[in-house]
Amino acid sequence: ICMPGQSIDISIGQYLGCVAADLSGSSLLPSDGDVSSLPGFPPAGSRQPGGTFFFKTTLNGRDKPLVVHVKCFGRQGFLKDAMDRRAGSRARRSWQVALAMRERGLGTPRPVAFLDRWEGGRLLESYLFTEYQPAARTFKEELIRLYTTDPECAKLMALLECVAKAIRRLHDEGIFHRDLGNQNILVKA
Repeated sequence: ICMPGQSIDISIGQYLGCVAADLSGSSLLPSDGDVSSLPGFPPAGSRQPGGTFFFKTTLNGRDKPLVVHVKCFGRQGFLKDAMDRRAGSRARRSWQVALAMRERGLGTPRPVAFLDRWEGGRLLESYLFTEYQPAARTFKEELIRLYTTDPECAKLMALLECVAKAIRRLHDEGIFHRDLGNQNILVKA
């Protein structure tokens, strides 16, 4: 599952996944793998059932606490589960692309780990952990900020040009997102 040298296969409780090689052996994740026990995990009533959601938490890194952003991929149908058994879950594919991007010098948050929990051919839970970027916001958030507080055309055009060049570089490096909406692009604040 993992990329040799960059990550280590892990099995925690009912979860399988990968952790960054330099973080393996640390007590990074809960010993039972129960992501819902992590501080910051949103209560069930505050999220859309089966939907994708995010939270920020602090994990125990090797030498110091590690603040991470966790993307929790929602439940999906039988057909998608069958496809993901062959191609890997969305968390696993996101993990692999993040490693490939960093290997090519493309900007993306550092991948920390991913965990999947499968049962009877169904993907019940899938999580991607990346290092939290406090000085980043989504392209969507930055567009809204510019439109509402600083609608100067030159600043908007500079942002659009920067994002366009970054996407061109991704494509030149052979990386195609396939869900590249403004909410899936991070920019420095």
